[in-house]
Amino acid sequence: MASTKRRSVSLLIGLVVLCSAALAAEEGSSSYAGQIGMYNPCNNGVVIVDGTNHVRIHENAREHDDAHVTIHLRFVGTGEDQLGTPYRTVLTAKGQFKAAAVSYDIPYRSMWIGQKGAPSFSMNGTLRVWVDSGVATADNIITYDTACVKDLRPDDRDKDSDDDHDRNSRDDHDRD
Repeated sequence: MASTKRRSVSLLIGLVVLCSAALAAEEGSSSYAGQIGMYNPCNNGVVIVDGTNHVRIHENAREHDDAHVTIHLRFVGTGEDQLGTPYRTVLTAKGQFKAAAVSYDIPYRSMWIGQKGAPSFSMNGTLRVWVDSGVATADNIITYDTACVKDLRPDDRDKDSDDDHDRNSRDDHDRD
């Protein structure tokens, strides 16, 4: 009987430790409207897209360590160039940090897919995300580098601008 009581006490202590660790982890998700305007390096046109930023911030603080923060951002947008040619854009960003802060600079990558024969291009760089109480409130592109993309699959180029693939595709955090 004594060993059963010791195991029960050990199990209870282990459960309390596990629950307290789970309570120390916080997650804030937010979505907000966004717009990006960029020069297309393939034809020097200007492309402007409107869309929605989806941001998930995970903060995990332990008593003996500093906070660990992970940020995942995904922007999906549609728009057109100055000639009225449609574009769709997907931008993803991910970063990890060892301390909580009011803003974070994270690397991003994006694909700007021209429709109806318009040239597609990529854009990569650094994005700043502002955070209030563990929830993203805004972001801004800090640096960028663009390049023409020649070899898109034909079905990527000809899809409607707001297709099911963009809404249902996995982003970086789904592979963690």
